Amino acid sequence: MLRFLIIVISFYTVSGVEYAPVIQIDSGLVRGFRSQLNDNSVVDIYQGIRYGEAKRFEKSKFVEKWSGIYDAIEQRDTCPQPGKQMKNHSIVSNSNTMSEDCLYLSVYKPERSPKIYLPVMVWIHGGAFITGSIFDDIYNPSYMVSMGKVIVVTINYRLGAFGFLYDGTDNAPGNQGLHDQILALKWVQNNIGHFGGDPNRVTIFGESAGSMSISALILSPLTKGLFGKAILQSGATNAYLGSCEKNEALNKTIHLAQRLNCYEESFNSTMIIECLRNTSVEDILNATKDDILNGRLMIPIYGETLMPISPNKALETKQFNPIDIMFGVNRNEGSSFVKRYFSAVQPDIKHPNMTLSKAKALIWLMMMVFEKSNQTAQKITNFYMKQLNDKSNMDDIRIIIADAFGDYHLVCPTMLFGEYFSRGLNSSINTFYSYRLILPLSNGPLSCKGWEGVCHGEDVVYLFHVPMDPHTYTKQEIQLSNDMIYSWTKFAWTGHPNSLKNLDDNQTVEWMEAINQKHKSESVSFMSLDSNHYQMITNFFQTKCDQFWKPILFKE
Repeated sequence: MLRFLIIVISFYTVSGVEYAPVIQIDSGLVRGFRSQLNDNSVVDIYQGIRYGEAKRFEKSKFVEKWSGIYDAIEQRDTCPQPGKQMKNHSIVSNSNTMSEDCLYLSVYKPERSPKIYLPVMVWIHGGAFITGSIFDDIYNPSYMVSMGKVIVVTINYRLGAFGFLYDGTDNAPGNQGLHDQILALKWVQNNIGHFGGDPNRVTIFGESAGSMSISALILSPLTKGLFGKAILQSGATNAYLGSCEKNEALNKTIHLAQRLNCYEESFNSTMIIECLRNTSVEDILNATKDDILNGRLMIPIYGETLMPISPNKALETKQFNPIDIMFGVNRNEGSSFVKRYFSAVQPDIKHPNMTLSKAKALIWLMMMVFEKSNQTAQKITNFYMKQLNDKSNMDDIRIIIADAFGDYHLVCPTMLFGEYFSRGLNSSINTFYSYRLILPLSNGPLSCKGWEGVCHGEDVVYLFHVPMDPHTYTKQEIQLSNDMIYSWTKFAWTGHPNSLKNLDDNQTVEWMEAINQKHKSESVSFMSLDSNHYQMITNFFQTKCDQFWKPILFKE
């Protein structure tokens, strides 16, 4: 029996804000506000509840109890990251300020909850482990809450050097950002019942670095019992930018210390960390702003208590938490990265004079940044260049370049993680499903056009129901948004996503499981997400991911 009591003290309107009920949680009393959606449904929002605190580079702990009523009615500070302003250093609005005191979460619940405890979905945002916040406009799950009758919790966690610096001691143990996520999940276990949520039915879901985080949490012995389902969207910890081993992490720390004049041969680790603790946030951010391109991005590490062994070894030896899983990717994961990060190296990626020779050089360069092996980089380059010929147009060339990047960092790590994990489950107990998003948005905040296709992050736009905003969207896009919300939330309720109905022929397509345990030669089966024509597809990734990328990604 659940041990929670929902304590309703009051709700009223002050200065145009209609307050939601005051709720007693472990830290004290908290008050949210009510939000009416375009369909006239109402969601209670408790925004920016402080759940943890930490000294710089150390593991976080639960926040101290407060007195009085904590008003969870406004955006709080984001964690330090490029492109934001430090609190009190600017006149910009609070939503654009950052502070190291940033461990907040938000709870979204239906105004009128059924007389049962609802499933809980915990969102972990993406951003390459260096950017992102629950206060970003795109991460408002109100429609998901209203349509799916679930409770959604969104969580901040520390980023960049503040979240992942490692020196091998308790001063900077590494994985601080992941420990923040675990602390937030423990907060959910302790408190979500007060909001009407069921702590025994928790689904964690996230995109990009959020998905990489989730896959790491699945492999961690520290998370047993904190969640029973997970949805991975475009990212896994077995990717190059998903995790690294301890020695590599230590080298990154030394590089950072050198750039900030915090390293000398005579310094021990305590002296280095103390110097970095006394360095300004702005200086640390400036010193790390280009790390995504120079291979020194600070990311989760393995070989410590949170991830004792490498992700590949954990998957191969089935050392993970057996849970229900759904995983998938978008059609053009690499396009926005190539356009954003590599157009400076090869400007013709944006122009009509991109040639095959320039494409070959760019693919090789992209791989050398990360692989450091000329032989491997050449092998990857040849694999993708053979898909082009003299008749290939400019968009064909751009798409192949983007596929090389996206397949390496996002698509194949995600699909292989899902495949290995699913094959290690007991199919009579756990469920496993997959998808591939192929319907591009005609409009939206990411502005991916033409050859960029269904770019990285467009699943988030669909899932958080941005097509309900004043932009103009097609009937197909609105239907897909609805279908994704109902499928994701039904998975949280039952472990099974919805069957889907095509708009073009009104036929219903059953969402089958991703793996046929009896046919190990088959690759992943996934639902192709296009509301005009949903369909299950098998073996699409066999040549690309299973045969080509697996030997590269799963080498130790």
